[in-house]
Amino acid sequence: MPPKVDKNKFASFDPKYQDYRPIGRDALMRLLNSYVCEVKFYRKHDKEGYDVIRKVLCTTSKPFLMSSKGMMTLNYRPTDGVPKPWFNRRAANVICVWDIFMQDYRNIWCNSIFLLSKIPADEKFWKYFREVLAKMTTQQKMEFMDNSGW
Repeated sequence: MPPKVDKNKFASFDPKYQDYRPIGRDALMRLLNSYVCEVKFYRKHDKEGYDVIRKVLCTTSKPFLMSSKGMMTLNYRPTDGVPKPWFNRRAANVICVWDIFMQDYRNIWCNSIFLLSKIPADEKFWKYFREVLAKMTTQQKMEFMDNSGW
């Protein structure tokens, strides 16, 4: 039987990390440079069988991601550094982030985005990772990413 994960330990339920507010692209980009953020956003394109709202735990903090823990534990890999010439993220109102659960890059469409929580991308995150995230099963991670509890 998988270990029980107390959902009240999720950062979005911890008052010291809670935020719950709409946030713009530029403000979120600044936060993502030094925090791991829990955000909800609307899909840009509807996907049959999937909800229109997505939730992600993500960051863009290079020192955090490029650290030995980021590379080993989160399977971070730097991009090849060559942006697609035909895709302008600013014009498209998109941010490219590292998704902590999916361990891959994810584009977030910023037309309607909500910051649920933020955790400093330092030892505070790794403590949260050890105490909560590392104990989660795949099903529990899927529930975490689900939009319920908006």
